[in-house]
Amino acid sequence: MAVLLAGALLFFLLDVPAAYARCWEQWRQIQQMKQSNAEMARQIQEQWERLRRLQEDPSEQELYLRQRQKRVRPGEKIFVLPSEPTH
Repeated sequence: MAVLLAGALLFFLLDVPAAYARCWEQWRQIQQMKQSNAEMARQIQEQWERLRRLQEDPSEQELYLRQRQKRVRPGEKIFVLPSEPTH
């Protein structure tokens, strides 16, 4: 009986620190994932807001087309200046 009790005590003493370390590591990973999820949720909300503005606001649509799609109005003239040389 004493051998069985000593074996159980030894197992408990050897396993508890490792189990605690595993739990701590998993808790840390969960916290990182929560932070990552919150950041992704914020980015998604920003994209939805931008999409809503593009759908509802004509000036926002024009700005998008001019900046991203390089579009111009009929009759506008575009002047392209050469870039400065780098040394």
